[in-house]
Amino acid sequence: MRSVGVVSLLLLAPSASPLSPGSPAICRRGFGGLAGGALVSVLLPPPSIAAGSNDERFDPLDYVNKETLNSFGGASAQPVGVGTMSSRARPVTNVKVVDGTLTSTWEESGKSKKAANGVQAELEVGGGNVRVQFASPWKLNRGMFYDVETRGEGGDGCYLHVGRKAPAASSSDKDVARWIAESVTAKSSRFGANGGVTLKTIMPAETVMNADGQAFRDTTFFFDTLSPSMRELPRRARVRASWPPRGGESVMLVLQGGVGEAYKKGVKPYEELIVTSFATYDVKSGLKNRKKSDTFGEGEEA
Repeated sequence: MRSVGVVSLLLLAPSASPLSPGSPAICRRGFGGLAGGALVSVLLPPPSIAAGSNDERFDPLDYVNKETLNSFGGASAQPVGVGTMSSRARPVTNVKVVDGTLTSTWEESGKSKKAANGVQAELEVGGGNVRVQFASPWKLNRGMFYDVETRGEGGDGCYLHVGRKAPAASSSDKDVARWIAESVTAKSSRFGANGGVTLKTIMPAETVMNADGQAFRDTTFFFDTLSPSMRELPRRARVRASWPPRGGESVMLVLQGGVGEAYKKGVKPYEELIVTSFATYDVKSGLKNRKKSDTFGEGEEA
């Protein structure tokens, strides 16, 4: 193949061939210079691109630049690998956050071992806006795969979910609990990315009140989900949902983790702190991108 390339390049040279009898002898260095010049002329950009100007054509090398790959949409840059080339879909939580309203006390003041992470955001729910807040022992996750979610290193965490097409307020405790469980574990949800879940036990929903006198429906259920390697993982979720629904929608705080010893060590020590801190307030003003103070159970702002 190399000899064919050299012959082709020589055919592109001027009519006075260096191999013709009438041409002067040429040394190996001279021949290399001639062939190299022909190669340069072939590899240079066409004359239509002026020297010194920017060539705006796509450079495929930029695609594998780990400093920019996946840097859009709030996700951190990652090197190319199995994770970045997967078809992982963004979980659907039905949460619509008003721009600029998602805040975390740990992000503003630094992580504290003495104070929980206060998270709040303004959501579009049932045709209006609702300010939601809760406390968590874990940091707030940001990026293209999260809406409002805090998560620990062991996989335990809590996040907001909006349930749609809620049953009537007069529905039985079992019907409300099943609607909550099926909404949280839908195939498009946080737990359905690898093929859905298997619901095992669903506790009837109870009506509970927080410190501000707000009503919620509270249920606990157990289920199996699939890991990326298709291994079944037993999980436990406790969900507290705002009640009655607003425009057919209910804001839910989902606290999820393992079962057995994993639950006792990872979730149980913080469970009551998290669920009792959950509060929702109607936003009467139409102003956007405003930041409210953290009350966390102390009542709505004046």
